[in-house]
Amino acid sequence: MSSFGSQSDAVEHDDGPSQTTDYFSKLFPELRQKVYDYVFLSTRLTWGIRGVGTEPSDDVEIISKPNALALLRVNRQINSEIGDKWLHKVLFNFEEPEAMLDVLTAIPRDTLSKIRHVRVRGEQVPLTYYEGVGDETFYPLTSALKLLPGLRLDQLTVLGGLDANQEYRALSQLIEEGEGWKELRFISNDSGILGFRLHNPNGTPDREFHRDLEPAHWRRCMKSRDGEDSDCSVTVYRATVPAVLCAVINPNIREVFEQLVPSQHIPMNPSCQEPDQNMMDPYEILKEVLVVVKRGEGVDYEVKEDSPYAALDMRRALRGREWRDIRMESFYDIPQEDYPYSYEGSYDQLILDEFDVYTDAEDYVWTRFR
Repeated sequence: MSSFGSQSDAVEHDDGPSQTTDYFSKLFPELRQKVYDYVFLSTRLTWGIRGVGTEPSDDVEIISKPNALALLRVNRQINSEIGDKWLHKVLFNFEEPEAMLDVLTAIPRDTLSKIRHVRVRGEQVPLTYYEGVGDETFYPLTSALKLLPGLRLDQLTVLGGLDANQEYRALSQLIEEGEGWKELRFISNDSGILGFRLHNPNGTPDREFHRDLEPAHWRRCMKSRDGEDSDCSVTVYRATVPAVLCAVINPNIREVFEQLVPSQHIPMNPSCQEPDQNMMDPYEILKEVLVVVKRGEGVDYEVKEDSPYAALDMRRALRGREWRDIRMESFYDIPQEDYPYSYEGSYDQLILDEFDVYTDAEDYVWTRFR
């Protein structure tokens, strides 16, 4: 996996004179800054393994093109003018939470605190014990963010795509316990997150994780965190067309969505457990959903070294160790110790590299989840 340093390395510069750079240097500084902003706001840096087929053997490691940060290497003047402001502009894109931890735990806290935009797939992080492949504990994205003290994003985007039950729980956990972001954007590939009915394996309603009417329930959660008088908010958008990739991030083909409160609504009302038949229609369920959550003004959302433990928190399993201490290149590298570990890949299978190709930095594709 390529490192953050290798992508941002700007030591070597081409300082030879050129007509193009000479013309560019004569522009007003304000205009040059607009060019820098345009370039970096259109750039994303990508790490991680993407499930592109139906089997793990189809997985590929997505990497950024070598020239992703070429502007930093044009010459020393441009590099000096840009400084570290590019960290505020580019999208740091991770195909899996483990890749996010690999990259962001390896950089200085001062650098981490300058990153403003991160996108990650909302998978859980499995930690494995040597004793057996099946002996795993799965930790939510909320827990992974707790390992990044200093993180203070303007925007965290999470790509769902899990089954509806897992998506609803993952988003609710981020709203109830998530840190490190001022604005959260959770994108689901269909409307099941709002229309499903939770069940236990025996077919009875799951009372522990029952579905509430949204976004009213999520708003109550945010107000309990940030204060009743804070300006925190939760807004749900739903695509107006089905099965169109990136539809819900296009303001022209989405609409605000709100589930209506049934009459005589009380907690645990069976009507909250029933599936929304309109939402679960084969045509309607294919419409993407975007949930935008904004923290209240003045709220300290930075991840702290001693941030409160989440309900299921990876730090308990690490017992004082760092992420790099438990990250193994292969399952077979895991020591025979009473500690959980994370390993890259799947039993030493060969994973090919593929360049990240996109038209807009915000574009996304839906993939197979682990």
